[in-house]
Amino acid sequence: LTRVAPARYRKGRSARTFVDEAASAGQTSDRATTTSQIQAPDDIAERLGIEAGAQVSDTEYLITMDAVPVTWSHAYEPLELTGGTEIEWPNDGPYGHLGIADRFDVIGHQVIEVEEQLTFRAPTDAEAAKLQITAGVGVIEIK
Repeated sequence: LTRVAPARYRKGRSARTFVDEAASAGQTSDRATTTSQIQAPDDIAERLGIEAGAQVSDTEYLITMDAVPVTWSHAYEPLELTGGTEIEWPNDGPYGHLGIADRFDVIGHQVIEVEEQLTFRAPTDAEAAKLQITAGVGVIEIK
């Protein structure tokens, strides 16, 4: 499996990046998502440049390839930007199939810069269970 991370944020993509990655490796892919609206934890609020406790959507993604979990993530979006718009619920409505850059264009906010910080570490118990790995297998945390 070859990760094509920079492509995740390109506008006008016809398929989500994980679909392309799985196809190029000859694998099938699937994803499960759930979205809830929560108060932003301090670290998430700081990362998004919003007040701690401000409302955000929290979308959990579990990506599998050939039925094996490969990615478990949470994506947070400030409801002060998306609340009450057609993109409030990231995977629903007429724009739920689009990536974040295309979705935010819909509400007049351009994504012009993406910063990711990678850390290689041991998994938490919850991560090991969700990803079906042992505690000795490392994970890459992207913030």
